[in-house]
Amino acid sequence: MFFPFGAIRCLSPRKLLTTVAFKFICCAPTHNSTNISARMNFKHLSVFGLSTLFALGAAATPLNLSPGGEIASGSGNPSQSDIEGILTGLGIEIPPHFHELYRDEADPPGESGSYASSYTTTYNPDASSAEGFEIRYVGSGEVMTGAQFLLVKGPNGGRKSDPASPAWYLFDIRGWDGDENGDMPIIGSGFWAGGGGAVSHLRIIGVPDRGATVALFGMALLGMAGVRRMIGCRKG
Repeated sequence: MFFPFGAIRCLSPRKLLTTVAFKFICCAPTHNSTNISARMNFKHLSVFGLSTLFALGAAATPLNLSPGGEIASGSGNPSQSDIEGILTGLGIEIPPHFHELYRDEADPPGESGSYASSYTTTYNPDASSAEGFEIRYVGSGEVMTGAQFLLVKGPNGGRKSDPASPAWYLFDIRGWDGDENGDMPIIGSGFWAGGGGAVSHLRIIGVPDRGATVALFGMALLGMAGVRRMIGCRKG
């Protein structure tokens, strides 16, 4: 079974696992074997592989965010260290290399971060009075599968009609796949609705996932090597 490493580097974790499952199923022995136990093991593994393949390939849905679904909110403009302190207080462990991956300013517009060229953000109804937003993968460039939290920042004093309203909301987005297939954008709505405030900027915080696909590939190869050794021993 041959995997071109140049192609592996370009695969997302989900696509890599799908490819490995497919390759493993295709490489199952088809010759007559006197070892019924070995044939049964391959049959079961193939069924598992097919189930995994279909599960990984299932269509995703947009990640919808709105006030009320946040894990934290507050006043002011929290820094990176503030956010880490908030997460630690919630019992969430801060992983190594945890930092801002993507930032989009609504008005005046601007993008920054290592994934800025891979994503685009649009605001609803417009950037100057944004109550909602949509973050999408542009279809090329590195996929942000290491995203973990999204900060939605609004007016520092909250809504003008309600000064006690939050100036920011922090969401847990660890289930987001980076919209790698264009079917799971992040869609926000209902922020500072009714006037008196708008989304000023968005921050996605997490860990860079460079090398994650290679690590997954290595684990998959080790697992398959172990299974083949086990079956080889039984044949002997």
